[in-house]
Amino acid sequence: MTDLPHYLPDEPWPAYAYHPGRDPHPTRDPAGHMYGVPEDETPAEAPEEWRECQRFLRGIDLFNHGFGWEAHEAWESLWHRPAERAQAELLQALIQLAAASVQQSVGRPDGRARLCHRALDHLRKVREEGNPVYMGLELETLRGVLIEYAADPDPRPVLRLQP
Repeated sequence: MTDLPHYLPDEPWPAYAYHPGRDPHPTRDPAGHMYGVPEDETPAEAPEEWRECQRFLRGIDLFNHGFGWEAHEAWESLWHRPAERAQAELLQALIQLAAASVQQSVGRPDGRARLCHRALDHLRKVREEGNPVYMGLELETLRGVLIEYAADPDPRPVLRLQP
């Protein structure tokens, strides 16, 4: 797909998109593409600074280009140290979406659907804050993406950030 957004075009792609049972584990196996790379332990940037948050944008790019497990890892490093509760909930929703894509890649559509529904629960908490757009994501659109992906894996979801 040529119309996929790419928010950090200078960042190289991982050597492979990790699929459990097929590829070396990225962080635990010496042959893994992230082996020995320390986790970024800095706190997350404030939600309104999402345009400068390299880990957040990297996660969006990775997810959009088929690197679900790697996107999960990028977002999880932020989720461990969020700036506020709504940010933690949005990141958890995105982590669940990324995990759903990994479930789909290994032939587990029930896992995909279950994780999408969990993501919807987290997204609901963000939406309760009253902002229609949070960290560049239009929340109603993201809700639709999760509902559609829970029901059908095609087409694969794409996350588009608002300007």
